[in-house]
Amino acid sequence: MALEHATPQSRKMWEDWARYSYYQYNSMLGLPGTPVEWVDTYKMSDRLFAQGSSLYTHAPYPNEPEYPRLEEEHTPDLMSAMQDLNPFPVPYVRRMNTMMFNTTAHASALLNEFLARGGEIAIREFENPRQFQELPERTIIHSTGYAAKALLGDNSMVPVRGQTARLIPQPEVDYAISYDSQNVYTVSRRDGMIVQEWSQGDYGNEKETAYLDATRSSVAKIARMMEAMSNRS
Repeated sequence: MALEHATPQSRKMWEDWARYSYYQYNSMLGLPGTPVEWVDTYKMSDRLFAQGSSLYTHAPYPNEPEYPRLEEEHTPDLMSAMQDLNPFPVPYVRRMNTMMFNTTAHASALLNEFLARGGEIAIREFENPRQFQELPERTIIHSTGYAAKALLGDNSMVPVRGQTARLIPQPEVDYAISYDSQNVYTVSRRDGMIVQEWSQGDYGNEKETAYLDATRSSVAKIARMMEAMSNRS
């Protein structure tokens, strides 16, 4: 549905989901533990942002399909305006506001609300979809992600690998940086500094092994950029 040939019906469905999620997550702002909060995100690039796009700068990876710019085409009113900035040691910088999830607090808030409303948790293992018929519930929400490929034989599922590392919390950092042309992203969450790197071999890659060299490379890229900023001040 998220591919370039998305139909008008699937685009409308995506927009409805996006707007519903936006307003639901906004209702969690200010809750204890700060499960959701807004942060400034600085998008940096060593090359021009894609023409007509305020979000994307990286070129498609080998065999990766083109994606529609659904956010810009259907929900621009839910996005903050981009601001061009230039106090950074890279040629192109834009700032935007991003809704950020503190995953631990967010999961805890959802679980507590679920239990408070009478929900129960039962752990079961499924090997095939026929076992769904054994459940007494009349409504089933299937959200197994990439596991659906094996469980339901859904060969349309394509893995996209992404490596995330967590550093110690830095509460004094209240912003995110997406250094797109260097394939690295970092955001300061309440439970730790998150650093994510993506690479040319991620699309279609189902390996779950963490590569320490990639993590070190990501941190080094951010450190060099921050050191260059310090030298400019």
